[in-house]
Amino acid sequence: MKYSLKLFTVFGIPIELHISFLILMLLIYAVAALNLFPGINLLMAVLITLVFVTVVIHELSHSYVAQRYGVKIERIILLPIGGVSAMEEIPKDPGQEFRIAIAGPATNFVIAGICYVLVFLGASYLSKDISAAVY
Repeated sequence: MKYSLKLFTVFGIPIELHISFLILMLLIYAVAALNLFPGINLLMAVLITLVFVTVVIHELSHSYVAQRYGVKIERIILLPIGGVSAMEEIPKDPGQEFRIAIAGPATNFVIAGICYVLVFLGASYLSKDISAAVY
């Protein structure tokens, strides 16, 4: 795509960053660094970045399943509104197409589950520290 920069390659799939995405991320980090809006700090900027990492993993899961069915993936492009997997063709078999389509959301559920466990473990660890400090 015009105006995109190649970041890296995974599973033989080039991951590209559209220039508009780069501008958006620079603005988010500038707002956080300059503290222009009280609600957006550096932690918030990092969390926003992690959302886009999840978008890359989501798109990679679609692409990986498609590759398993012999579909050639040209690239994945990250845009401010999300990611796009550029496939050469879509399989004719509805079952294959369904598995390709469901791979992304299934990956999101796995990521959400892992995050839930991490938050739960972190909260229980913090509550032990707090209760020990009180007594």
